[in-house]
Amino acid sequence: MNYSSNSITLPPIKSQENGSNMHEVSNVKRTSKLSEQNNLNTTTQASTINGSIQSNSLHQNVKHGENSQKIGSSSLVHKQKEKLLNFSSTSLFKSSTVNTNVNLKFTNEHSKGPKSDSNNNSRVLQIKPQAIQSTSENKITNENFETEEDFCKEVCESRLTNEYDSIIKFLMKIFGSLTELYKVFKNKKNNDEKSNDVNQLLDINLNYLDYMYESIVRMPESVKKAVLRSIINCMMTENSREKSTDQIKALIILLLNPLFADSKTYVIFSHVIRQICMSQVNDHHQFINFFKQLPVKELKIAIHQVTSFISYRLFPTNNEIIESEMSSWWIPNAVKVLALMNAANENNSNIKLPRSVFYIRGLELLDLLKEYQSWQMGTKGFSFCQYPFLLSLSLKRYIMQKDSESKMLLEARQSLVNKVREKKRPNMGMLFLTLNVRRKFILEDSLSEISKNHGDLRKKLRVIFQGEPAVDLGGVSKEWFFLIIQKLFNEDYGMFKYNSETKLWWFNASCKENYKEFNLCGVLIGLAMYNGINLNIGFPPCLYKKLLSPAVVPYNNPHALVGVAPMDIEEFKQVYPDLANGLKELLFYEGNVEEDLCQTFQVSFTEYGVVQTRILKPNGESIPVTNDNKKEYVSLYIDYFMNKCIYQQFYSFYHGFHSVCASNALLLLRPDEVETLVIGDADFNIRDLEKVTKYDGYRYSDTVIRNLWDVLYSYSQKQQRKFLFFCTGSDRIPIGGVKEINFKVTKVSGANATQMLPVAHTCFNQLCLPMYKGRKTLAKKLTIAIENGEGFGLE
Repeated sequence: MNYSSNSITLPPIKSQENGSNMHEVSNVKRTSKLSEQNNLNTTTQASTINGSIQSNSLHQNVKHGENSQKIGSSSLVHKQKEKLLNFSSTSLFKSSTVNTNVNLKFTNEHSKGPKSDSNNNSRVLQIKPQAIQSTSENKITNENFETEEDFCKEVCESRLTNEYDSIIKFLMKIFGSLTELYKVFKNKKNNDEKSNDVNQLLDINLNYLDYMYESIVRMPESVKKAVLRSIINCMMTENSREKSTDQIKALIILLLNPLFADSKTYVIFSHVIRQICMSQVNDHHQFINFFKQLPVKELKIAIHQVTSFISYRLFPTNNEIIESEMSSWWIPNAVKVLALMNAANENNSNIKLPRSVFYIRGLELLDLLKEYQSWQMGTKGFSFCQYPFLLSLSLKRYIMQKDSESKMLLEARQSLVNKVREKKRPNMGMLFLTLNVRRKFILEDSLSEISKNHGDLRKKLRVIFQGEPAVDLGGVSKEWFFLIIQKLFNEDYGMFKYNSETKLWWFNASCKENYKEFNLCGVLIGLAMYNGINLNIGFPPCLYKKLLSPAVVPYNNPHALVGVAPMDIEEFKQVYPDLANGLKELLFYEGNVEEDLCQTFQVSFTEYGVVQTRILKPNGESIPVTNDNKKEYVSLYIDYFMNKCIYQQFYSFYHGFHSVCASNALLLLRPDEVETLVIGDADFNIRDLEKVTKYDGYRYSDTVIRNLWDVLYSYSQKQQRKFLFFCTGSDRIPIGGVKEINFKVTKVSGANATQMLPVAHTCFNQLCLPMYKGRKTLAKKLTIAIENGEGFGLE
C-alpha cells in the first residue's frame, strides 16, 4: 500500500515505494474525461471531541498511565454521536480530480485467484475478463458485493459514469461495523488453495484490501467522507472492551486506512487507536500475534501512521485541528498501540523492521532530562521514558550524560560550599576526576588513583602523565585509555583469552588472583562510555547482556546474583564456536544418545595442564544424558561456561562498570546499545568524514587534498575502515556521527617530508600528511601506512 502521509489527494495510476508498482494495467485501459465533482458546501464547523465527555461509548479516563472506563447516560451517548457525525465535511479534504483510469489486471477463467508478482513484490488484484461489463443491464444495484470481482466491476462502472451511490452504500455498511469489515476481507479460499499474500492466521485478503484502499483514495471526497462518517458511527456503537477475534482483525484493517494519513482525520483516528488500547489484556496478546503476521510493508504503514499521529499531537504544524480537540489521552494511547507493534516486531522470527521506524520525530525538542526525572520520581502519569523503544540511542546517551552531570554538579557544589564554610580556598580541580600516573607504572598507578578517587568516578576525566607538561583537552585521556587497554588485554597478562577464530576476548576462568584488575577494566568501560571515548575492545555482544543483568545494582540485597544472564547456543558460539557446534550436533543427533555418547551431567576442561571435572547438577555424575534430557544438558553446559565458572571475575568487572554508570538511565538501554556506546557505531561513510574534516596548513582546494580524497574514495570499505582506525584508533564512529571525531589533516613540511609516510596522532584524531607531488605517490605511501599502521607511525 503506497499512500501519501501528507494529504489525501488522488494519486497517479502508477506509484513506487521500495521498488513496488501499483496495480498493473493489462489488456484494457478505459479513460473517460469526467468533470470534477462539485464540492459539498457544508458550513457546519468541526465538533470538539475531547476526553472530558463521559459516555458509555468512547470516553476512557487515562490517569498515571492506567485507563478506566466511565459510563454515562444514553442521551449523552446520542449527543456525542451527533457531534462526531456533524464533523465538518469540507474541512477534511482538499478537492481533487477524479482519476478515471481503470487499473486492473485480467486473468483467464482457469486462474486460481490473486498471485504475487515475484519481481516487484507488489500485489495485483486479478479478475476474470467477463467480470467487467459496461452494459447497464449487468450493473450491480445492490450495495452487497459478494466478491472482490463485483466490487472491481462497480468501481470501473462508477468511474465511467461518475455515479458512486452503490459504492457509498457498500462502504458505509462495511465500515460501519467491525464484524462486517472483517467479513468482507476474510480469505474465502479453500484449504487446498494457497496464496503467498494471505496469511493463514491473520486470514485477511491483502490483495483485496490493498485494491479497495487504493480505490477509495482515488474516489471523490463524498465517498471518503462517507467512509469516515461510518467509522465514527462504528467507534460509537462498538465500544465494548471485550473484542471478538473478528473485531480485532477489523481494527488492524482500520489502522491501515490511508485516509488516516491526513492530519485532518486525526480526531477520528484517535478513537480507532483508543479502541485498540482499551481492549482487554488477552486481546492485546491477540493484537501482538496478528501484528506479527502482517507483511513488513503493512506493518511499516501502521507504525508510520501512529508515529506521525504522535508527532502531530506533540508539534502541530498547522491549525487544522484546534488544541481543545487534541485530548490528553491521544499520546498515551497511541504509544501503547506502538508498544504492541514493537513487541510483535521484536518477537518476529521472520524479517524484522529496523528499530528506527519506531522513533518519534521531534522528541529531541522536549526537555528529556525533566521527562526522565519526572519518570524517576513518579510525579508524571505518562512519560516517554516508560517506552525506551521510542528513543534513539543518541537521545538515550543524552539522558545518561545529563543525569550524570546533574549528579556531578550537585556533588561539586556541595564540596565547594563545604570549603567556603571551612574558610578554605576552593580547589577547582574538585570538578574533575584527576588521575596522576607514571607511564612506566601505568597499571599500578591507575589502580591506586581510581581506588583513591572512587567517589569522583562520575566527574569529567582528566589525566596527567607525571613529568609531562601536556594539558588534557581529550587527547591525553584517550592515550591513557589506549595504553592501559593494551596492558590489560594481553594474553601474557592472563586476564583474558583471545579467540583467533572470532577475534574476540573473553574472561580467563583460570585467572583467580586479579580481581582488582577486572574491576579496573569495568571502570574503564564505564569511564569511556561516560566520557564519549570509543574503545577498540573486541568483546562478544553477550558480554553487554551480562552487564545489564541487572541494569541497576541491587545495593539493598548484597547477596543478589549479578552478571548472570541466560544464554542460548548462538550467544555461546560467540565465545566458544567449536563447543557450540558440538552441542548443536548433540541436539540434532537422532541416534541413541545414552548408548552412543556415554555422557553424564558433567563437564571436563583442562586448567594449567590438568583435567578438571565439574558436576552440572546434583548427582550429575550418575545421571546419563539421553534423548529426553539432552536439551537440559546443553542448557546447563552453556550456563556453566558463560556464568558459573567466571562468576567472580565478572562480578568484579560488573561492579567496576556500575561504579561509574550508576544510573537508572541504564534501564533505557538494550545490550547492543551499550555495546555501541562503548565501541562506537559501525555505520561509517567516507563522504560524511570529508564534509567535516578541518585542515591545518592546507586548503580543501589544494591538489594534495583532492588527491587524498580521491584515493580514499577508490579504497574498498575494508580499506576505508583501516584508514579510520589508523587516524583515530577505532574503525567505528561515535554515536553523534563523524562530526564528533573532530578530524584534522595537518601539513608536514621539511626537506625530506615527501620521503616519509603519513603519521597519525590517534589521541587527537589527526593525520599528518606531507605534500606529495602526485596522486600515485600519495596512494602508495598512504596504503603502506594504513596496512602496517598498528604499532607504527601512531602517537
